[in-house]
Amino acid sequence: MVLIGSTDPYANEKFYTPYSYVETISQKQMSGVVLHAHQVSQIIRAVLDGRPLITFWSWWVEWLWIFGWCGVGSAIGYCFRRVLLFVLFIGGNIIIRTYAKALYMVSRSVKLALTHPTNSVYA
Repeated sequence: MVLIGSTDPYANEKFYTPYSYVETISQKQMSGVVLHAHQVSQIIRAVLDGRPLITFWSWWVEWLWIFGWCGVGSAIGYCFRRVLLFVLFIGGNIIIRTYAKALYMVSRSVKLALTHPTNSVYA
């Protein structure tokens, strides 16, 4: 596979990536050809190594996921009226639910919305 493009730092073909926040100042933007090389590498690894590509839930499944956890949070708030039990339950819930489900979904290469459901349970 041959990719042709410019890596000139003064070229106008630079893109920010999720890693731009942690990179040094000279590495904040990635040239287009390098970005495409990463995409091609991911596709080749998926074909040759059998790695699954990252998948996403459809919008209605994500909304069901969020509203489901809103219902769980309401039920928990109704059942645990004592503050100490509620705080202990929420602390355990943060550790177990967030990390266990995140690890499971990452191993299955599925993007999972965790922030909104977690906030809805604790609100």
